[in-house]
Amino acid sequence: MKYKIILLSLTFIAVTIMGQPIKNKFTHFTEKEGLSSNVVNCLMQDHLGYIWIGTSNGVTRYDGYEFNNFTVVPKDSNFLQIPLTTSLYEDSKGNIWIGSIGGVTKYDRTKNSFKLFSFSEFFQKYNTTSVISDMQETSDGNILCSTLEFHFLDIKNGLFIIDTESNTVKEIDVVNDDSTKALSQILPLGNDKFLISGEKGIGEFDYNRNYIKWYPFKKTPFVLSFVQDEINNLWLGTYNNGPIYYNVKDSTYKEYPVFNNQSINYDYSAIYKIIYDQKKNLYFATNQGLMYFNAKTKELSVSEINVQNPTSLHSANLTDILLDNSGSLWIANNDAGVSKYDIVKNNFQAYTAKLVDKNSITPGWVSTVFEYNENEIWLKSAIGIIVKFNPKEETFKRIALPNNFEIFTILRTSKGKILYGGSNGFYSVDPIKWKFEKFNLPIDMSENLVFSSVEVNKKTIWFGTLTGLFIYDEINGATTNIDFSALGIGEAGSNSARVLTEDKAKNIW
Repeated sequence: MKYKIILLSLTFIAVTIMGQPIKNKFTHFTEKEGLSSNVVNCLMQDHLGYIWIGTSNGVTRYDGYEFNNFTVVPKDSNFLQIPLTTSLYEDSKGNIWIGSIGGVTKYDRTKNSFKLFSFSEFFQKYNTTSVISDMQETSDGNILCSTLEFHFLDIKNGLFIIDTESNTVKEIDVVNDDSTKALSQILPLGNDKFLISGEKGIGEFDYNRNYIKWYPFKKTPFVLSFVQDEINNLWLGTYNNGPIYYNVKDSTYKEYPVFNNQSINYDYSAIYKIIYDQKKNLYFATNQGLMYFNAKTKELSVSEINVQNPTSLHSANLTDILLDNSGSLWIANNDAGVSKYDIVKNNFQAYTAKLVDKNSITPGWVSTVFEYNENEIWLKSAIGIIVKFNPKEETFKRIALPNNFEIFTILRTSKGKILYGGSNGFYSVDPIKWKFEKFNLPIDMSENLVFSSVEVNKKTIWFGTLTGLFIYDEINGATTNIDFSALGIGEAGSNSARVLTEDKAKNIW
């Protein structure tokens, strides 16, 4: 729950789309599907893959099939005590911390119990109504909390710490700043240093020194959200300033007034959350809908808002956005529940065979896929033919294979040699001239099939066949056969080795 708390939502939606609009491929979850409330403020995915949804009526956990609601039970301290959830966080022990108005609740999933940490002592002292906007864990296991004053009155401090040993809440007095009010997001940098954003822009907080170093701006923006890129520079989401790209090393920055054409029917613009997708493009959850920002072209695309269309977004008043482990986006709506957008699914393009068109993919099941380079992918489907596919131009070119040879695996060795494995062993191929040469092995492969292959330690080639696993050492020309039946691993029928892969720990599966 960021700056949006005091802002009034508008029901009339009008946007000008720059670039291609976001496809209408949304799936919606509301109270009808099992949410505890349609007013959704925050999202989180835990280490087990569960999606946690913070609402105005408690917390909902989604396992991919069913919704499990955690709501308030009056006069029972074993349950959630504050319904309005504004932030969610999972600590290193798997506990879920639930931020709200006036406090934080710890959910211990091993005991299925709740414990409230009240902030009322501090908020009453300053006569404020504040919400917990974000949380992060420190190296000593405590929970650092940022707060946001509900009505944006001046407060002395916006940072608090929950001491998990003493189970107490402590106010952080920042030594070089007499007012840290209105803080919206926290990001750990390591060594107990954190990026924090808020009314004073963005800066680094040193937990051990209680010291904040604010980044310089000519005119300080209210930073509601931010995300780091691969070189540790920052994309900032602001109130009324659009996105800003900030170079941390030299303190230079560039503003992108992408909302200029969007805000005709809005009193303000606010980017409540920013995330990267797998291709390092940006998604903004804003008060004007879901926006996709191409970081290279600086082009903005905007989602359609249409309550009559079941696959479009139904609300522009977005509060949070989450990219889950499967590559799907979860969008929190302040009045329309949660919407799911499958980025990966929406980017699939199917290529099917056209029997009369030799420039199409060949018919049959595709058994082998090999990326030769970014402009050339080799596909094996039809008998006796391999297809070169150019993904940029979307063109196909068919090339004949050697007689009586069928491919099941393609391997590029550390020396750059490309081997085709299949019926009768291996062939090496010159990809420029498309010449094939039999790759001689010190064993008879005339009655065998090579299904899979992998190079190990840049020294040996492991290949799985119809009759077992073989290890070929090209230096000394020796081949070792691993007979699973002789080793007592499985039955005789399991001696066929179909798939090989090497993991990061150098184990062979």
